[in-house]
Amino acid sequence: MNSNLPKPNPKAIIYEDDKLYACLTTHPITQGHSVIVWKKDIKDLHFLNSRDYDYLMDTVNAVRDAMLKALKVKKSLSNLYGRSKARALAFGAKI
Repeated sequence: MNSNLPKPNPKAIIYEDDKLYACLTTHPITQGHSVIVWKKDIKDLHFLNSRDYDYLMDTVNAVRDAMLKALKVKKSLSNLYGRSKARALAFGAKI
């Protein structure tokens, strides 16, 4: 487990495997606020090989989709397009 991070409450862990875990945050800023933590110490995500990076991003997407479904949250522009594209759309840009 990444030694720089506090240990999550075991009840807060919503997914775990040999590479990563997903858990609800201790101090959420919104309902369902969760984090995905790569277990191996790594300075930057760019140091992950492409297979591991893709696995991490697939897990992020799966957890996000599960949370949206569980909490019955409608997808927003940010959910559909990401923050930067959502901001551009909000200001009238054509994407």
